[in-house]
Amino acid sequence: MGNEASSAGATSSRRASTDCNHNVKKSFGFQKIQKVQSKNSLTGLDTSSAGTAKQKAIAQRSRSKSVSNQAIISRGDMRRRSSVNPIPALGRLRIQSCFRQSGPEIGELILKRAKMKRSEFRNFASKVGEEKWLELAEKLGDYLHAIIENVDCVEDVNRLSESFGACFYAFTVFGFKPEFFATIADALTTECVLLDGGAHQKCETVLAWSQLAAVMFSSVRDGFYAELRQQRRSSLPLVNRNSNSNSLDLPDSECDESA
Repeated sequence: MGNEASSAGATSSRRASTDCNHNVKKSFGFQKIQKVQSKNSLTGLDTSSAGTAKQKAIAQRSRSKSVSNQAIISRGDMRRRSSVNPIPALGRLRIQSCFRQSGPEIGELILKRAKMKRSEFRNFASKVGEEKWLELAEKLGDYLHAIIENVDCVEDVNRLSESFGACFYAFTVFGFKPEFFATIADALTTECVLLDGGAHQKCETVLAWSQLAAVMFSSVRDGFYAELRQQRRSSLPLVNRNSNSNSLDLPDSECDESA
């Protein structure tokens, strides 16, 4: 009996020890798993944070590139819009049709009508003298012929107009004013509409010539003021005056000829 009790106690003690060791191992294993999970969780957070930062950087670069591309496209659109002819093709055909009826005296007729429209312009004309007045009328006629030949190319129209506007600096000594450009533009429109002789609807013909005159004399003013600034700069010491500033230069067309 004593041996059996002793054996049972030893067996019970071994079982208790085994269970304790198992629980310790189990507890240790659970803690290890928790540590691994915690480490993986932290690693995942770091990876997620790095991924988010990278995505933000990519998104920022994409936005910057998009803004840059839009700016380039916008500048391209502006350049295209600036070269678009503001006068419709049908209007340009009407203008060319009308001007075929003009004669060599068209410049003189326009200036004569301008004198009728404004008394100040008449006073200016009386101071110029007949010789210079006829020279101005001839230049106006040549300028208008060159414009009609290049009416399909707005760049040439602008360049020709600027060159013509520069010629008027020489007439400032006779009292020429920039406001007279509007008077000349109105007279030009009236005389050129009369050339049509009723072949087209008057309102459409007036519109076409008014649009052309607006384009022409906007650049004529620019040419006049550019020459005025140039002459003022050249009047400073040690700067030579440009002797050819008053000549009318008719450059070759840079646009493709179109119907």
